[in-house]
Amino acid sequence: MTRWYQRVQPQVSLTQVQSAIKLGLSAILAFWLAQLCRFEEPVWAVITVGIVNSSYVGNSLEIGRNRIIGTIFGALLGGILSTLLGSATKNPSTLAIGMTAAALLSVWLQLPAYSQKLSTYTLAMVVVAQSHTWAVALNRCLLISLGVVVALGVNLLVWPYPNRDLLRKGLAEHLCLSRHFLATLMEQYLQQQPSATDLAALRTTIHQAQRSNQELIEDILKTPG
Repeated sequence: MTRWYQRVQPQVSLTQVQSAIKLGLSAILAFWLAQLCRFEEPVWAVITVGIVNSSYVGNSLEIGRNRIIGTIFGALLGGILSTLLGSATKNPSTLAIGMTAAALLSVWLQLPAYSQKLSTYTLAMVVVAQSHTWAVALNRCLLISLGVVVALGVNLLVWPYPNRDLLRKGLAEHLCLSRHFLATLMEQYLQQQPSATDLAALRTTIHQAQRSNQELIEDILKTPG
């Protein structure tokens, strides 16, 4: 009897290994730069690297852009409300008013969904600061921006993925698999020996290739130029 852990065959592609290595490089570089600049709570730059890091440049650009937009919007709104109404530690209504305003304004401004969520989160961090509200807001914006820049820089410079070449290869592979599927189906029909297992395996492989190609197409559309 084969045990469940013997049936599990983890498969890690070269792209995934490279992405993991780039994540580690980005994290240590962002942390070192944040410490060099003497930013408070440099861990936020590292967290941003983990969020923005992606196998594809276009996806990283979209996440990074939305993260910066949400952070700046929330930090500005939080700083303004704290200046006018006082910090949430002294005036708890500032937090309620700020969260409500951030949620409504971000929708009215048609910010991306991720930016909308991050704006309320950033605002909360700013208004609960006991002192130096604008310094907290600025520090937050700089750390997030640093993490985004580092993640994108490493992604572009270390093992950059030629998405268009990958897409061409993926489409060619998809056509070959489809041809093989049709040939197998016709052969089994003529021989009257259908094999559902073989056909199911081929269908699964074709669907996986199709999903991979779709991801590449979406990433290329997000990448400038």
